[in-house]
Amino acid sequence: MPSHEMIHSRIFADSQQRAVSILALLREMQLDEPVRTDGMSAVDWGICKAVNFFEQAIRIAGFWSDFHGIASGGRDWISAYVGWSLGCCDLTNSEDLQRAASLLLSDRYPSGAWGYRPGLPSDMDSTSWATLFLQQNRQEWDAQAAVDILLGHQDELTGGIRTYLGPQFGIAEYVGAGPQDDLSGWCSAHICISAVAVQALIACGLDKNHPAIERLAQFLRSAQHPDGYWNAYWYHGKTYATAQCVRALLQIGETPESPTLQRAAGWVEGTQLPDGSWNDGLDGTPGRVVDTALALRTGLDLCSPSPAPFEKAVAWLLEKQRPDGSWDSLPILQLPAANEHAPWNVREWPETGGSLTQGVCIPDRNRYFTTATALRTLGEWRQRQSSL
Repeated sequence: MPSHEMIHSRIFADSQQRAVSILALLREMQLDEPVRTDGMSAVDWGICKAVNFFEQAIRIAGFWSDFHGIASGGRDWISAYVGWSLGCCDLTNSEDLQRAASLLLSDRYPSGAWGYRPGLPSDMDSTSWATLFLQQNRQEWDAQAAVDILLGHQDELTGGIRTYLGPQFGIAEYVGAGPQDDLSGWCSAHICISAVAVQALIACGLDKNHPAIERLAQFLRSAQHPDGYWNAYWYHGKTYATAQCVRALLQIGETPESPTLQRAAGWVEGTQLPDGSWNDGLDGTPGRVVDTALALRTGLDLCSPSPAPFEKAVAWLLEKQRPDGSWDSLPILQLPAANEHAPWNVREWPETGGSLTQGVCIPDRNRYFTTATALRTLGEWRQRQSSL
């Protein structure tokens, strides 16, 4: 008898094909161009165009899907991330957010978790982002099940959250791994997953003094590099994990004046490039939209709302925006070798292929992850400015 996840996979196959070519459809169709009204600021106009880009996409495909170079692309994870990112923009149509929320609830596994897409084993990154989006969208759902499964993935030794609980819980079968294959890297506790899980648990009402949260906080603090940043397992560069760790620690009561967050602020301030952007943390590489948006968001979390360096970063982001409202993408999502525990030390990442022994790092070719990240940062920037 087919499993629940296999049934989801079959249902998903046809609809997935619609999303792969969604950008081509958007280019060919003349759809509801946004109109810039008199007096609209550059930031408001940038947000308006980005929101329109996402609204047109979900109205055609019914969801947001991207990163098709890994496991045929993600749907639930990217839909949750985009939906969460849109939540800070009052220009977003509530029906589109409800459509995304309904999709997530229908795709949820009986365990209370989500996978990268239907048919894949559940993972705690997808589960955390789906939880954050549904809570932000004030959805009526069983949030306690998400809390339970996140806490069930807490590593007894480190206190961090594992992406996958263990090879025997579906991931080995999905990738065709045998008893001789080492999946310990994928099944370890990861900083980038743990930091988002903290935010999801807090969003569900778990007390910041809960023992599980205290262990998670210690896990995050202990993993900070002496220079002030954090490394990510599944995401290229240093800004993603840094942004998530800073926000997680702030949400559980860490103050910006703490030594941990002061180091993070110093790293963000010291790594901005002369043109106002941030790169992936590697010497000599140019600025990237994702990294600039994430570093700027971290700076907003830790510093005053409008120092000149932040304004320069906002201007850089707006300058890089495409006419259709999106931003160009670069490789960001990485799938390390299954036994790799420190992918940040890997310097060569192909954009195609990938296996248990060979990692891969790919861009979001539909530009959803990059655009959502930039949009969320611009939305938070606008909120900070309007509060002054």
